[in-house]
Amino acid sequence: LKEGEKVKIIKEKFNWYKVILPCRFVCYASSAYLDREDRNVKVKASSLNLRLKPSLDSVIIGKAKKGEILTLLKEQNGWARVEGCPYIYGWVCKKFVDVAPRKTKNTLAEKNSKKSETIAVKKKKHNLVKRKDRYDYFTVEGTIYKLEQIKNCSANYKLSNRFAMFFIKVPNIYNASKLLEKKVIIKGRRVDGECPYIYVEGISPL
Repeated sequence: LKEGEKVKIIKEKFNWYKVILPCRFVCYASSAYLDREDRNVKVKASSLNLRLKPSLDSVIIGKAKKGEILTLLKEQNGWARVEGCPYIYGWVCKKFVDVAPRKTKNTLAEKNSKKSETIAVKKKKHNLVKRKDRYDYFTVEGTIYKLEQIKNCSANYKLSNRFAMFFIKVPNIYNASKLLEKKVIIKGRRVDGECPYIYVEGISPL
């Protein structure tokens, strides 16, 4: 996403927002479930998977319902390349976005809204202080690799999957060297700082 770009939040989870991606993000759908209408296509399946790439093995990044119209960009090998807006989604970290205040219809409603909003924020901050550990824990799957030593960084391994790469610190008791270049699932807590990483408190092969 570009700086200043506005997106609609549809879900909130821990320190993340699920947002509808802008129309410049494209996706692929099987042509078998679409009816051609000039430069558009109409969904004829009850629910149509929208994928990142033109393959059944590709990750699903959204869904369109029967009767919805998609803008067709190109057709190839039984797949339609379409604009994904407003059906494809992405997750953004809260600390990198500002949430715009909701507009209210009248002054009284605005006062009530601000009052409830203030209360909600205070409660949220209070909960974060009391239960901070719940918001800082992660469960991640991926392939584990040895990490070359980095200045001012305590991480000793990295975990990579098709979405991201994470620096992790694995204590010696887990003997991570035996799991190198294998798929694992880790559980741990985030450690912020100059070099953010996940401190592993559980690791097992997949």
